[in-house]
Amino acid sequence: NLDVWRLMLNGSRTSIYEEARRFLARSPLGGDYAKVPNVTSLDVFKYWETNIAGNVRFPEGVRFLIGSFVPLFGTEDGRTLQTFAQTFGWPLVWAFTEFMEAKDSSSAPADLNQSYALNERAVDPTMDGSLALNATFPADAKASFNALWASVEERRVNATHGQWIEWWKTLAGSQVRVAPSTASSCGGSQLCIGSELKSGTCVCKMKGDAGQASAVTMAIIV
Repeated sequence: NLDVWRLMLNGSRTSIYEEARRFLARSPLGGDYAKVPNVTSLDVFKYWETNIAGNVRFPEGVRFLIGSFVPLFGTEDGRTLQTFAQTFGWPLVWAFTEFMEAKDSSSAPADLNQSYALNERAVDPTMDGSLALNATFPADAKASFNALWASVEERRVNATHGQWIEWWKTLAGSQVRVAPSTASSCGGSQLCIGSELKSGTCVCKMKGDAGQASAVTMAIIV
């Protein structure tokens, strides 16, 4: 894939070192997850795809669920996702996957330089699986979450892009934000779903509620 990855919109090519720098800047080697560089539409096509060589045990092989904020939050499908998580006692995390919400996949070349953060995750405080984590939720986390859900549910049909950004800021500012687990950060435990964004503390299921851990664990992204 390297020759394809090096190709720029103007027909020129970047160097191997530049591609490595850009790739590693968003890896665990890139430092603070909250400060990783944005990703352009073109960058999104440059990724390593990991496949599981085996069968994941269900349900114990699932660590948590990730729900896409824009298409699901404040909808019946979002409630279905919450019910699914609640049924199996999984934590639920909401992610602001702005690039993935684009309605038109045939972007004009100029649009391929538009950048997106893609490093936004917040834990749903209304799920029993989330409350079984060692995270410390704000005292009004549930009330704030439910109020935002009701507001989004009522106004989402005609919501602008700017409104979605403001809604996400409201959610992220009132809930526990997490970074993904990595080999160097909370990845050694099958009980952890990531680390708290500000403190770096591992966010994990408390051992008394762990149940049977699988040798292979994963997240399901919806």
